[in-house]
Amino acid sequence: MMDYEKIQNDTKRYIEPKSDNYIDLPNFDESLHIVSEPSFDNLDIFEKAKVVSALVAFPRGKYLSKTNGTDHLSRTSPSGGARHPSELYLIVVESEFSGVYQVSIGTEDLRKISEAPTVEKLKKNIPGAFRLPVTPKLIFIVASDFERNMYRYREPRTFRTLFYYARHLGGLVESLMDTGNTISHGHQGFNDSYLQRIISSESLASESPIYIISAGYRIANSKELQVGKSFISK
Repeated sequence: MMDYEKIQNDTKRYIEPKSDNYIDLPNFDESLHIVSEPSFDNLDIFEKAKVVSALVAFPRGKYLSKTNGTDHLSRTSPSGGARHPSELYLIVVESEFSGVYQVSIGTEDLRKISEAPTVEKLKKNIPGAFRLPVTPKLIFIVASDFERNMYRYREPRTFRTLFYYARHLGGLVESLMDTGNTISHGHQGFNDSYLQRIISSESLASESPIYIISAGYRIANSKELQVGKSFISK
């Protein structure tokens, strides 16, 4: 690690905010308290998504780096070497809060990147999100920042760890959104290049979408198959 630091400073812990337009979010401790309350199950879906975003993305705390770099972040999802390469984004569909948002780790808020695409464009480019048996109200995007992961793991075979981390974070989002009045479904059916543009990534080689989770209001009907707490289209 010290040898790596001679070549490149170990300072990158998150992607900087991509917009000045922001919405406040609870901090980690506040979000943990809200999730622990029975009322969490029946929150408005956007309010619930804000709480979940804070819980899975924001740091629980910080600790000293073994290099001379920036303090490491401790988050709910594990990550070897505390690299935490996963970033979280949110597309809110057909709502007064419609838009594409970055869950900004450094400022602990939501940054609105752009207006939300039409449902037709989302269906065409993110078909996996519409495997949900109800109309998706929002879509989480888990993306990976390759540079953060490769700082410690500088060999090609460790590329697979990105998928471990993204799926762990995505699974946590999915389980938290699949409670009470909302239903969620994780998938990998999407157009990579389209999502790269949506989240304002410079390129697929620097920050790439890995996993999506769609969520909507739970409405049980005869066209659904229940698996655990989830309903899936037959």
